[in-house]
Amino acid sequence: MKFDSSDLVAILRLFKEVADDVMPRHIERIIKSKPHDKNVLIRFAVGKKHYAALIDSAAEDDEAYIHTMADEPGVERHYQLLALPGSYNLTTYALPYRGKEVYLLRDAPQTKRLDVALVEKYGDESRSTYQKRIERGEVLINGEVKTSTKYAVKSTDTITLQSVNPTITPVDVETLYEDENVLVINKPIGMLTHAKGAMVEEYTAADIIRPHTSYKSETNRPGIIHRLDRDTSGVMLMVKNDQTAALISK
Repeated sequence: MKFDSSDLVAILRLFKEVADDVMPRHIERIIKSKPHDKNVLIRFAVGKKHYAALIDSAAEDDEAYIHTMADEPGVERHYQLLALPGSYNLTTYALPYRGKEVYLLRDAPQTKRLDVALVEKYGDESRSTYQKRIERGEVLINGEVKTSTKYAVKSTDTITLQSVNPTITPVDVETLYEDENVLVINKPIGMLTHAKGAMVEEYTAADIIRPHTSYKSETNRPGIIHRLDRDTSGVMLMVKNDQTAALISK
């Protein structure tokens, strides 16, 4: 049973998978095998798309059997069995070709946006936080840094997280009062009260009190009991322990 690249182009055209300008030279990585003594399987690629053509006159549109014949040991594929066009509302897969029946399968890798894949895989942080980590170069796909949140991740890809610590420059802030329980500062315009989400990207008022407080010390808002907007300057009272926070809250 001799099927060459010209036959594969003809089959693709009959299934309306390629345009007329696709030539036999565009067929790549042809691999032939015999999963059964009564058929032949041809794997090949056109550009970034991977196909499998099963030449089998006994399959009789049995989808499970066809997929079993197309299985590739050690390789994860997501083959979609293509219906024959122009079947007048009847779903049939067998293409009569050169006295044989040809079934065409297209690999449809299951992909997800990188930020969505991270939430599903780890779930410890919000999607917006993972988006920032991606843009900061902290996410690798198969060992390569990816900085696009929309990067399409396949089920076979390996995702790795790494920490990239940005350079955060401290800001001089006036201390108005300090004792063993509180720290009072004059927050300048432009300074955040605390980091947004889990990502620390700039110096905040919380960074001033962090080394001196046990109140919410494991969060992104240590010592913070009230806030001032970024564009608001003024007096900020921060606490150094839980007891003081409880007293002030009353």
